[in-house]
Amino acid sequence: MNIKNIVLVLCVMAPWLALAKQNSDSVNFNLNLNSTIKYLKSEGRKLTFQEALDKLENGQFNSNSLSLPLNFGYDSSDFWFYTEYIDHNNVLKILELPYPYHQYLDLYINERGNWNKIETGTLLPFDSRGSLKPLDYAWPVSSQKGDSIKLMINIRSKAPVIVGLNLRSQTSYLNTVENVNLAYGLFFGALMVMLLYNLFLFVIIRDVTYLYYVFLVLANTAVFATVTGYAFKYIHPEAPEINLYIKEFLIAFLTIPTSLFAISFLELKRYSKAAYNVLLAMLCIGAFISISTLFGVTYGFSSLIISFQAPLLLVIGVIVRIKGNKIANFYIIAWSGYLVGGLAMTLRNRGVLPATFLTDHGAEFGTALDLFLLALALAYKYKRIRNEKSQLQRENIRLVEQQNEILEERVRQRTELINSTLEMVKHQHEDLMSRSSEMNSSIDYALKIQQSMFPDKEKLIKSFRDVMLFNQPKETVSGDFFFFEKINNKLFVAVVDCTGHGVPGALMSMAGYNLFYDAINVEKLDNPSAILEYVENHLHLRLNQKEKIVKDGMEAAICMIDTKTKQVHFCGAQRPLLVVRPESDPELIKGSKRSIGGYFQNLEEGFYEHTIDYNDNTCLYLFSDGFQDQFGGLNDKKYLSKNMVQKLVTLSGLKGAYQEMKLAEEFNSWKGEKEQVDDVLILGLKL
Repeated sequence: MNIKNIVLVLCVMAPWLALAKQNSDSVNFNLNLNSTIKYLKSEGRKLTFQEALDKLENGQFNSNSLSLPLNFGYDSSDFWFYTEYIDHNNVLKILELPYPYHQYLDLYINERGNWNKIETGTLLPFDSRGSLKPLDYAWPVSSQKGDSIKLMINIRSKAPVIVGLNLRSQTSYLNTVENVNLAYGLFFGALMVMLLYNLFLFVIIRDVTYLYYVFLVLANTAVFATVTGYAFKYIHPEAPEINLYIKEFLIAFLTIPTSLFAISFLELKRYSKAAYNVLLAMLCIGAFISISTLFGVTYGFSSLIISFQAPLLLVIGVIVRIKGNKIANFYIIAWSGYLVGGLAMTLRNRGVLPATFLTDHGAEFGTALDLFLLALALAYKYKRIRNEKSQLQRENIRLVEQQNEILEERVRQRTELINSTLEMVKHQHEDLMSRSSEMNSSIDYALKIQQSMFPDKEKLIKSFRDVMLFNQPKETVSGDFFFFEKINNKLFVAVVDCTGHGVPGALMSMAGYNLFYDAINVEKLDNPSAILEYVENHLHLRLNQKEKIVKDGMEAAICMIDTKTKQVHFCGAQRPLLVVRPESDPELIKGSKRSIGGYFQNLEEGFYEHTIDYNDNTCLYLFSDGFQDQFGGLNDKKYLSKNMVQKLVTLSGLKGAYQEMKLAEEFNSWKGEKEQVDDVLILGLKL
């Protein structure tokens, strides 16, 4: 193709390219109407539409020469705004007022000479915003090229009064809405990611700082969802009354999680007690304002308290950093961004700063930066805690290993000591066992000697109808013994209880037995009282009790039974005689209160003798005090003499061997697991 042909094609296509450009500009046009707005502020009363129209015609409206939106801040006056324009194209247009705060907004549109009214606002249901259902305010405008469009807007609101008007093509408007939704979707999505991540960390670490951060993110999410209109559109579109105070409530409430997070994150209790107390006070004030805002008492104060708290938290972060908390570096940087963004929005809402992109969205940028940096700070804190734990674990392991070495050395030393001690104890044990064996052999031999000296039961059986002998020493050898001797028609029977038991008692019993034997067989005494006197006197001599304090002695009960006269002559030294006759009441004859031997004696008390007639089958019972003094039973008390006498009377009709078995059962049952306190000897004779 030559140059001539190229020029020809371009000339043909030029009009079509110009038309395409013109159509593109028409489809995507965006007209800023701010400089054409006239406004009227009525502080006294609410004007009617006609009154406002009259004032407009009289030139009482003020003109705005700037392209920026009009910003009156918090002002509850009756505001009227007017603008008009000439339509220059035929595309469908959207009139946009991009500030969704106004509580009551009435739009009057004059199209082809007629005024049409549209009522909307945050205190009316969300459907009042028309078919577009915008987050802010937007209305379709049907006009043709060359038409003159006149607009009148009436606003009454406790929220900041900010008015800026844009006339957009539908395509431009929808593209902008799509971009805004995408941006806020990313914004809220990032907040949720940080919330869930730190909630997960809180569950793992159990550090309350992470929980306060979660509350902080939730509070910021709620604030921006309300301020941007998403909460109204998707959560409570049919409950516009919530909008009356929810924004003020949430902004004031935001001071609570921010204060709690700062207290915990900056460790104010440790680094600055004064700052800790100040934030506690700020927390209480924020709680009061947020609650009172719901009742309309402190409406408009939320921006003031958040504006005061933001620089205060920054100052506290600097103080804590100066005092040595390095993690405050993150906090200072993060809060600086939050302070700038939040302060810009606050000053805009107060009417101090104009409504621009930065003042309109500085809070979102500042909050996103703040929460992101705080999340990094928490991650850094988690890493630091993990490193500190790792270091502490390593130190603990080192200390444990060191302690284990020390303990092992101590164990080794103590093991050697124990082994040497065990060896010594083993030798001592062997020595003691050897001595014990020798001692037991000696005691066994002493028992044999004692048994060889004392009479056996067979001699008694030959002389009486029946015999019961219950003998249960406390140890191998006993201090209790019975004596029996038969001389012609006279039977001498005695039960003697020597002081002590075991080997000492056995030695005393052998001495006592020899004295009874001498009294009867050598001295030929047959009177029981004389026999006891003899034993008493000679025991003092043998034990040298007149010159030395020797308390050893004995108690005894002795009977001389005369089979020719059928009489029993009894004398007791503190021991009784139980007589059980057939078909007659039992009789317990007490012995004298005087014992045999011993250093302390009532010498005026004699040994009194008793004479008793007996019949065949009369039973005599002589016994020591071992059975009745035994502790046992449920209450760990003594068995007592009366119970023993009653038991003997109950058993008296039985055979002697059976009586022995029953007495053994009764004694062992009463004693149970308790230690036997004394030797036990009971002798029963049937005449």
